[in-house]
Amino acid sequence: KIFTRAEHPSGTTTLIPAWADQWRLGMHYEVPAAPLAAILQWDEIKTARLIKIDVEGAEWHVVSGMASLLRACRTDLEIIIEVAPKMLEAEGRTCQEFLDFFAALGFHPYRIENDYSAAAYFAPRTPTRPQRIEQIPTETDQTDLIFSRIDAASL
Repeated sequence: KIFTRAEHPSGTTTLIPAWADQWRLGMHYEVPAAPLAAILQWDEIKTARLIKIDVEGAEWHVVSGMASLLRACRTDLEIIIEVAPKMLEAEGRTCQEFLDFFAALGFHPYRIENDYSAAAYFAPRTPTRPQRIEQIPTETDQTDLIFSRIDAASL
């Protein structure tokens, strides 16, 4: 089930019933889903260079099933993922467990600066390089990360 608002698509969606209640998302739809390993052919998995994950609170559900897939991928594979610490905790997981999962597979976390304001789409700016982090900031609603096997201060 994916939960959303009835009045107009606001972009606020979740797969997590507790967050749907908190955000007053009254509509839900049944959407067929399957793990990437069941959708993609192995030659597609082995040649993927980038995986983008944005699942509004269901991060652990997605990545926990990806270990075998990530072991089979290219050595330069990178994963971009939006992590919501409070939602992760509501699912019984910690930010450290999330980082440990990727570390066990040889990935290092880097924070991507992302200004979600509407004005940011129109204002000229110089992009900043993703910076290596030791912990996921828990004082923010969400953090955009890139996991890479590159071991450096920045990407």
